[in-house]
Amino acid sequence: MSENKEDFALHCLVKNEEARKRLGIKAGFFWTTAKKLSVAVSRCIAAMDDKGFDEDDFKKPVRVNVPVVNDLPPEGVFDTEFCNRYEKGGEDGKTMMLIPGAAPADQFHEQMAADDDASSDTASTDTPADSDDTAGDPLPAYAYNVNGELMSEVEKDMSQPVSGLALPLRYLAQCDTDSVQHQITPERLRELHLLEMDPDNRTGSILLALQNRKAQLEKLDTQNLHSLASYIGKVFPKGKQPQLNDLINFIDAVVSTEHIDRGLLVKEWQKGNRVSSINRTPSGANAGGGILTDRGEGVIHDKASLARDVAMGVLARSMDLDIYNLHQAHAKRVDEIVADNKPPFDVFCKAFLNMPGGMDYSRAIVVASVKEAPIGIEAIPARVTEYLNRVLTETDHASPDPLIVDIACGRTSQPMPMTGSAN
Repeated sequence: MSENKEDFALHCLVKNEEARKRLGIKAGFFWTTAKKLSVAVSRCIAAMDDKGFDEDDFKKPVRVNVPVVNDLPPEGVFDTEFCNRYEKGGEDGKTMMLIPGAAPADQFHEQMAADDDASSDTASTDTPADSDDTAGDPLPAYAYNVNGELMSEVEKDMSQPVSGLALPLRYLAQCDTDSVQHQITPERLRELHLLEMDPDNRTGSILLALQNRKAQLEKLDTQNLHSLASYIGKVFPKGKQPQLNDLINFIDAVVSTEHIDRGLLVKEWQKGNRVSSINRTPSGANAGGGILTDRGEGVIHDKASLARDVAMGVLARSMDLDIYNLHQAHAKRVDEIVADNKPPFDVFCKAFLNMPGGMDYSRAIVVASVKEAPIGIEAIPARVTEYLNRVLTETDHASPDPLIVDIACGRTSQPMPMTGSAN
């Protein structure tokens, strides 16, 4: 049996604010030498109980790195005072770092303090009253830089690159900021670590969505991650609990959408249109397709589905169809029309795709307009566009006029309603 053992240092954060106020502590620290982490955790919980603490008041023990030696509490003792001097931080976010302004409680520093006290007593006897104020300072020489400035104060303003952080911290660093954050101070990083460990419901859902799409988002640079944080803030504002599935779908949509169209994508989502992309006409206009229609909620309406609607219109010229529940034989014929890609099908498809908002119309009016078009009109594509401009009178795309539905399904012989006159 292997006798290899290693030191395990564990940090136990108090689970919430109520427990922190009740216990009067923020965390506990424990270290031991063991063969496995699970053994160390078990000992930690036992030591916690020996100190009179309840395991349920703490989050799960997390293994940390400890660069100090002389300042550690005794092995096997659950110590809460240590966490008043040290906290998790460093570049990896899991190294116990001395809190700025806190003095280590090891024998070396105690001796330094005693020596300084002695020096202070001597100075008060042997030197004038206007002697240096630092005579009684217990901090060692290395606590100051070459300019005599306290390093703990200097380090408060020292920044590190955001790009080197883990994805959740990179994202949180960009939240609620007007400009891209390329650097982060130790104090701000500590705040983000606490937020990551104990997030509110909204932030927790967002971080979960980020983790779900980690492979895609790890590739984003700081600029694009700031943009994503801004977009999420606009679409899922504070005060509202977003659905995890919506967050994931929105992230997918943003990543797959061209930069120039992302602003429009955000506006569509703000309006409640959960579009996966922005459709453009050849001229660059918005082709639509992001609103609720009679096709049903959650249905993805794209060029392929529009093609099937146009094909239904062509087929409806020769037979009656149930456009919302196609017979299997009719569905097969529709697929054949799409595959053949011949007039009048291809001409009407191009007309709808070239028309700004052409993908917003209901299935009913697309089928009906193609079905009732004058025979042979497709020979002159410009006439097809003129015709569609006259018959596409629909305003409620989710609930089309019953007359239009009846025309599309062949339940009436009434002509298509039109506006204006042919020129």
